[in-house]
Amino acid sequence: MIAMLRRLFRCFFYPQVCCLCQSWVHFEDPRPLCDRCLTSLRRLDGPLCPVCGIPVPTDILGEGYVCSSCREQAPPFDKARAWGLYGDLLRKTIHHFKFEGLRHLDIPLGNLLAEVFNEHFSEEHPEILVPVPIHPRRHRERGYDQTLLLARRLSRLCGLPVDRSTHRCRHTSPQFGLNLGARRSNLRGAFSVDPGHQLTGRRILIVDDVMTTGTTVGELGKLIKRSARPEWLGVLTVARVFHYSD
Repeated sequence: MIAMLRRLFRCFFYPQVCCLCQSWVHFEDPRPLCDRCLTSLRRLDGPLCPVCGIPVPTDILGEGYVCSSCREQAPPFDKARAWGLYGDLLRKTIHHFKFEGLRHLDIPLGNLLAEVFNEHFSEEHPEILVPVPIHPRRHRERGYDQTLLLARRLSRLCGLPVDRSTHRCRHTSPQFGLNLGARRSNLRGAFSVDPGHQLTGRRILIVDDVMTTGTTVGELGKLIKRSARPEWLGVLTVARVFHYSD
């Protein structure tokens, strides 16, 4: 009875609507995404490149087939995985989360990260989570750091600490619309790490919302590898963009 009254109180004084279908949402916590829309998000499945996590035709080429991009140039991480494809409803959800102030979407999106963590990373035994940092100017404009919120939610679910010794030291232009070369130039020297960091020799999992070409996590991964020489370095994101054209 007390739980029901508490729920009614929250619904009356703090009404919520789903950010996708605009229906009323009734949860104990303030998550603006209904169960119906959550279950309609498209999960990434099928055979994946064991390194970068993009779909590969292993039914033809055999289990464990490494994609051509990773064979031509190994990325600066050992393994990357994403929950879903960056398109349709998942893209809209992340847009609401990043640009429209719906910070409590960190709850359902963080839960999706936990699904991928348990499925693909639990046997890798990561020790620490490193969210991709945003620049202080972007933080002031947005009012929060969406990737840090995701990492903290994942931390509560998987029990790993969040490390904040990496920083976005240079404000960069948005990556959207830039080709691969421009993306790399835009991010060159954009990150720094505290001199007294505790990352050396650790098993590190980088957390971000979206991975497009891998340039952002790649730059951060290179910095971590130079500065900390980690034992293992992984990347976990909510969404992944495929068929990206330069």
